[in-house]
Amino acid sequence: MKRAKKAQKKQRDTAFITALILFIAFLFSASMVCGALIFLSILPLRYFSIVLAATIVIAAVFGFFVFFKKFNHVIKAITAIVETIFVIAYIAAFIFLITNVNLISSLQFDGYQTEEFYVVSLKDASFNSINSLDGHRIATYQDSSDAYKDALKELGSLTNATTTEYEDIIDASGALLDSNVDAVLLKGAMYEIVDEILPDFADEKTRIVYTISIKTALAPTTTRDLNISEDSFNLLISGIDTRGDVSTVSRSDVNMIVTVNPRTNKILLTSIPRDYYVQLHNITGIRDKLTHAGLYGVNMSIETIEDLFGIDIDYYLRLNFDSTERVINALDGIYITPDFTFTVSNGHGGKCSFTADRPNYIDGACGLAYARTRKVYSDGDFHRILNQQEVLVGIIDKLMATRSYSAFTNFLATAEGNIETNVPNSQIYKLINLQLDKTPSWSIERISVGGTSTKDYTYTVYNEITYVVEPDMNSVQTATNRINEIFAENPAN
Repeated sequence: MKRAKKAQKKQRDTAFITALILFIAFLFSASMVCGALIFLSILPLRYFSIVLAATIVIAAVFGFFVFFKKFNHVIKAITAIVETIFVIAYIAAFIFLITNVNLISSLQFDGYQTEEFYVVSLKDASFNSINSLDGHRIATYQDSSDAYKDALKELGSLTNATTTEYEDIIDASGALLDSNVDAVLLKGAMYEIVDEILPDFADEKTRIVYTISIKTALAPTTTRDLNISEDSFNLLISGIDTRGDVSTVSRSDVNMIVTVNPRTNKILLTSIPRDYYVQLHNITGIRDKLTHAGLYGVNMSIETIEDLFGIDIDYYLRLNFDSTERVINALDGIYITPDFTFTVSNGHGGKCSFTADRPNYIDGACGLAYARTRKVYSDGDFHRILNQQEVLVGIIDKLMATRSYSAFTNFLATAEGNIETNVPNSQIYKLINLQLDKTPSWSIERISVGGTSTKDYTYTVYNEITYVVEPDMNSVQTATNRINEIFAENPAN
């Protein structure tokens, strides 16, 4: 009998100790989750209050079952099982929060940009590797940038080819076409630009033998001290014409100012033609295409547009072809309503067909194709920037219809590595908080600036005449006025 009682007591004690340990584990895991929610301020107060109240009630119930001695060991064992389930749930919630903090952090500008340099040969040449150029002739050109100098050093370590310097990139590329050299070292971002000046250079006459990647430091942009759930702000969307690493230096083919006023729930999209003939920031003399500003880093794009409009741009968001496709696919597609019926390639061996004057449901590949198409329109790029706005509106509409935190985090998971921004993590949390709390209905207005097609010299390719758009400064002033109006508006009393 004594032995049986001892066994029962031992069993009760074991069940109590187990339940107590699990109760402490529950309190610890629940505290971590609540602490993380407080620190991030990502959950609206009303939702956090519910989570906190539920946690306190559950803790009280567990404590009652753990410490109230009248309950037998079976009840305490059941309590331990339930506690285990809740501990696992809270640990999973904490991991979920930390994972998504890391996802948001991954979007942040890391202080570096990647510049690619191509070793290019004639298409029918037999060179199939960098080593195969040993003993041959490679053209270079005068470029004082540190990145090009580093690329030259790396080239020298990869092959014992002879280099011949030309005055500029066009002369060096022309030397290749004339077979005066066997290859040329080009800044990757300039490859398509050379193709515009020397017809079929990139598409038909040459091929890339080797790519050298150089990582360089870029000064961080300065931002105002804002609360973007309350304060108006301007954000530049800079879309670069490349795939792969979003930090790669490239032309900024999309230049769109997004003015957001969270007080009135208004968004203004202001698009600028890629070939706008502007004065690059702190560059005197010959003007340049706005798209070329991207070749000198995102800061140059921002500061040049600030100069043009006389406004401050608080943040930027940089994306490329892959980013656009993946973001749209992460949202399970978007709707657009074309004003013209046409069919184009989707870039992956298929076709995208667009039907005018009705909603078209499109995936990421067709969304990118729609945003890039210009040749089917008589007004070319002037119409393309309107399509880009429509794609962005489709993304915003789909994203803002989101009512769950998990949907936001799924979106962020897709954006990881595909989008770069200088919007601080804390501000992104506040924006998510605002959307989940108030689910505001955003009013989106779209405008663009105009100009006249012409040809002129550019700063980047200073000795060749190329297509540019002479700005209509009246339209620029009109856009500036509207940006300032949206920026300053307050809700009606």
